[in-house]
Amino acid sequence: ARKGSELRIVSSGTRWEGEVLYPPGEVRPAIRASEAVVQRVGADGAFIGLENEDALRPVLQRIYDEAGLSEEESDDAIARVEAAMVEEARAGWNLAVGFWIGAELDFGKAWEKEVDAPVWLLPALAVKSRVRMEARRRVPCTASERRARCVELTLHSEPDRAALPAVTRAIVAKLAGAGEALPAGEVSEVGLATDLTLVTEPATLVPYRVVWRRAVRATV
Repeated sequence: ARKGSELRIVSSGTRWEGEVLYPPGEVRPAIRASEAVVQRVGADGAFIGLENEDALRPVLQRIYDEAGLSEEESDDAIARVEAAMVEEARAGWNLAVGFWIGAELDFGKAWEKEVDAPVWLLPALAVKSRVRMEARRRVPCTASERRARCVELTLHSEPDRAALPAVTRAIVAKLAGAGEALPAGEVSEVGLATDLTLVTEPATLVPYRVVWRRAVRATV
């Protein structure tokens, strides 16, 4: 929906599949709260931010109270969840829309580039990565359509081999600092990869299907 010079993106009918991140009694309230969060996008298609990003706060507060966290610990944990939610929304929007604004791709011809940018597990560290994009084919936008109005795009990104030692040190330090259990033995290498498959309408960049996979590989 348009509001002034911005676009506002809302969600409804959310379904959760796979591992549920909330206690059983909080799943439905968490889904309803997540649908109250509104994404703000500029007229140029650039991500601006979120509205109602604190909608999950009551749900999180009950969970942390039940876990016996102090008020200070709860406030800190909730602040980190809200900050992560903003970054997740920014990354998801940029992969589905923002990254493709003005892009010119020939079908069947991959476009490759090296970039220095943060990776999803290390948002504060610029990492030299290889990005490969490709326009695969023209496809119908939805299963009920016959005409191929959309295009299927793919993107694969992973750190350059030369950057892996620094990435490994940073990830191991981050996990150890967060109190996470590390594999037994020495971690010799950690690799990250992002894969995206996008079905979008090229004239408007309205995304009809987005499959976003992020993977971590550890060598011990």
